[in-house]
Amino acid sequence: MPRPFPHTAAVLALLWAGIGAGAPALAPQRHVVVVSIDGLRADAIAAASAANLLRFQGEGAATLAARPVAPSVTLPNHLSMVTGLTPQAHGVTTNSDLPEEFGRPTLFTVAKGAGLRTALYYGKSKLLALAPRGSADVRHGPGRGNSRFKDGDSGALAAAFAEEFPRERFAFTFVHLRDADVAGHDHGWMSPAYLEGVRNADRALGRILGAIRDSDVAANTWVLLTADHGGHGDDHQGEAPEDWVIPWMCHGSGIAGGQALPRGIGNADVAPTVLAILGLPDLPGTEGRAVAQCVPRRAGS
Repeated sequence: MPRPFPHTAAVLALLWAGIGAGAPALAPQRHVVVVSIDGLRADAIAAASAANLLRFQGEGAATLAARPVAPSVTLPNHLSMVTGLTPQAHGVTTNSDLPEEFGRPTLFTVAKGAGLRTALYYGKSKLLALAPRGSADVRHGPGRGNSRFKDGDSGALAAAFAEEFPRERFAFTFVHLRDADVAGHDHGWMSPAYLEGVRNADRALGRILGAIRDSDVAANTWVLLTADHGGHGDDHQGEAPEDWVIPWMCHGSGIAGGQALPRGIGNADVAPTVLAILGLPDLPGTEGRAVAQCVPRRAGS
């Protein structure tokens, strides 16, 4: 599918905004929201009767057999989501706040460089690495070292999103919901507390989707949803199959509901899919591939 690549950020912003004296009417700007539910096992969605996740799965395209990248931990997988690279390529295999700013391009730096507005809502401070060099226009979450940890509560993040997205209309937004992972470590994956953590994340997702639905850019907004890893017992870093099976879903105009996504999809495929929807070029060295079923055709293409 051909994509226009204007030569400057100013021209790109002008084209996507569809403005300019005497200019012909152009397609409206697209918006993509990525939601990552930390520690969400694919089989936990049905086990928790997570109504919003089940509805999202049925109304969009989905697989419950996607895989995280190795190692199956939070920061390396989230950096793979925003770079399209495996940890062996992006260089981060540790799982704590980085001692210095992440040096590679991410979805945030590319979108910012194209003149687009971005937002990051995160439940753990290590995820500040996703938006280096001030590339997130809006950030909500804990301070470094997880100070002010309550600022990353999923309910608070969803409330901030619901207030800001309809007004700001961010072109790219990343939302990280931590509830399932925290409960899994504290009480065990698939325990009653874990399933309640899944339901807490599900309620936050419902508020996020409701805010998109009620906004004036709903028809031009696409949502991708995945997880960084599953889990078993009270951890997720072993060889157990439950650590390695996650959901991967997309929803939006032009995406057929109830569609099964092909096997083999993983977290490195998030970045190229987002860029394809927005009409931006791939990141350097991308190892992932755009998921075709999640990329609607552009007018005239």
